[in-house]
Amino acid sequence: MLQKKKLLLLSTALITTAAIAAPMAEASSYTVSKGDTLTKIANANKTTVNQLRQWNNLKNDAIYVGQKLTVSATKPTTSTNKPQTPTKTPAVTNASTYKVVKGDTLSKIAVAVKSTVADIKKWNGLTSDSIYVGQQLKIGEVNNVTSKPQTPPNKDVQPGQNTNVLNYQVVKGDSLAKIATKFSVTVADLKKMNQLSSDLIYIGQVLKLNVSSTDGEPDTILDPEEVIESDLIIDSKLSSENAIKNNVSATGQAIYAQVLKIAKSLTGTPYIFAGNTPAGFDCSGFVKYVFSNAGVDITRKSSNDYFMNDTTIVENPIPGDIIFFKNTYIEGISHMGIYIGNGEFIHAGSSGVQVSKLSYDYWTSKFVAFKRFNQVK
Repeated sequence: MLQKKKLLLLSTALITTAAIAAPMAEASSYTVSKGDTLTKIANANKTTVNQLRQWNNLKNDAIYVGQKLTVSATKPTTSTNKPQTPTKTPAVTNASTYKVVKGDTLSKIAVAVKSTVADIKKWNGLTSDSIYVGQQLKIGEVNNVTSKPQTPPNKDVQPGQNTNVLNYQVVKGDSLAKIATKFSVTVADLKKMNQLSSDLIYIGQVLKLNVSSTDGEPDTILDPEEVIESDLIIDSKLSSENAIKNNVSATGQAIYAQVLKIAKSLTGTPYIFAGNTPAGFDCSGFVKYVFSNAGVDITRKSSNDYFMNDTTIVENPIPGDIIFFKNTYIEGISHMGIYIGNGEFIHAGSSGVQVSKLSYDYWTSKFVAFKRFNQVK
């Protein structure tokens, strides 16, 4: 369905461009419909999420059905009697990137970006048609230009993204090539960042990764009325709890030490909806697995259930406490992670188990509270 929408929008844009007497070079506004996200709208209008935010003065990625968005910097022009010669749609001349989503294939992506599977494989050095969710694919290649050369930006950072320095512990079966593929970086970058003179690594070694991390998860359109209703429920729940003011006991500290150790060892594990094993996790499945293996007897529940029934708000959070977020992909409590200190938390996001910063605009806008499992004293 996503690809059909993209193709429909791209076809409409081409027809509009080719019309001789059209009053505008491109559509300058777009009305948000159900199922839209900033990412979808940006892709359909050949722009970026960052530009959409700037043009519409958006502080975050939240949008709503019926909202009118400016999707082009092109201003309306008055038509003249002088006919204009339609120009051909230019081929891609600058390399851009595309993030693979669920259901994508190289064929679908090739159609959406008006290219070929062979070109995409060439641009990305692919030897097969296999791709994975979250993978960053290069679309196009830079041609020689006559303008004054500029210092190229960091190729791993796209508009609207932050650079996240991640610590990854090498496990059995790892290689630099495998780790590089998992985190969409290059072996050369890994070696440079970790000052490695060869490709040799060892189990237990901690590597630093300079990876691109968006300000949050994929955009989702939420019902404003349901958001308001869920916010009232969340506020009511928090106000009914007696905030924990004291630190954990020696036993609790030992549990938290294990929690942090286990959680960090799972960095890079892929995201799988409803997953709760090292083969793949969703957010609550990740937390359940980590705490269960650290000695806390908890059952598998959703993040909302953990928030409402199994945890209590903490006044002074410490590494090991739980952090909750709301209105990510559904209204209400919808995401959780484990606080690791210094304003960072580890969680199973759409790109897998990763460390994120609470200071990112996306997470700040979705943050609800720090809480603690009632079994941890």
